[in-house]
Amino acid sequence: MNNLTIYPSNIGKPWSEEEIIQLLKEVQKKIPIDEIAILHKRTYGGIHARLKHLAIEYHYNDKRPIEQIMKFTGLSEVDIKDSIRRHKQKIEKQTQQEEQEKKIETIKKETGHDIRDDSCFSPNSNDDINIKILNVLYDIKHLMEDIHKHFGCANK
Repeated sequence: MNNLTIYPSNIGKPWSEEEIIQLLKEVQKKIPIDEIAILHKRTYGGIHARLKHLAIEYHYNDKRPIEQIMKFTGLSEVDIKDSIRRHKQKIEKQTQQEEQEKKIETIKKETGHDIRDDSCFSPNSNDDINIKILNVLYDIKHLMEDIHKHFGCANK
């Protein structure tokens, strides 16, 4: 038996401004998402994901109220708030990873030791222990600098 699955031709392709405008017009006309998906040659999930992406843009970039975003996208309040929450978590995680990488680089620069080489340290894990270790090392580095300044030590 042949399990050939045929996917819509626009799956994974970038969205043009014209296509986004058309999508929003179709939502305003209350065309069901499964029909919109056929019209755009995309999947139901792709249409829904694009609407969530637009909701996030309207919230963060345009500062539009939830009620207006609901009207534009046809999404429920729950979907919009969930999308905003997930986006915020993603940004917070990226920021935390960037800060962690800066601390690692600072320690490497000051000590010549790259803690990423240590078998107990994995900067890509979600392990809070890594962050705590990193923060302690960073604090020790700054305490050592303060001690050297206070006591006038020439060597670090």
